[in-house]
Amino acid sequence: MFTPKYAIVDFLQTDAVVNPGNSGGPLVDMAGRVVGINSAIASPTGVYAGYGFAVPISIARIVMDEIRKYGHVRHPILGITVQDVGPADAQAAG
Repeated sequence: MFTPKYAIVDFLQTDAVVNPGNSGGPLVDMAGRVVGINSAIASPTGVYAGYGFAVPISIARIVMDEIRKYGHVRHPILGITVQDVGPADAQAAG
């Protein structure tokens, strides 16, 4: 199983059909406004029979602006790790 080094968690879950070849299309609201870009599906078959996901338009705009300004997308990374609490940590925290 592939595990990305940095996960993207800001997705909209949708019931819009997302199949190979039509991802990247707009997700629109009832007024026809674009609210996201359809991008992935969680499906046991890989075709529409699961959960669709879209990148919110607010994130897509940030990506577009960074590509225009820098020629690539810059992602900040918070350098933290998670580990089990040891005796010294528990004592320090009381």
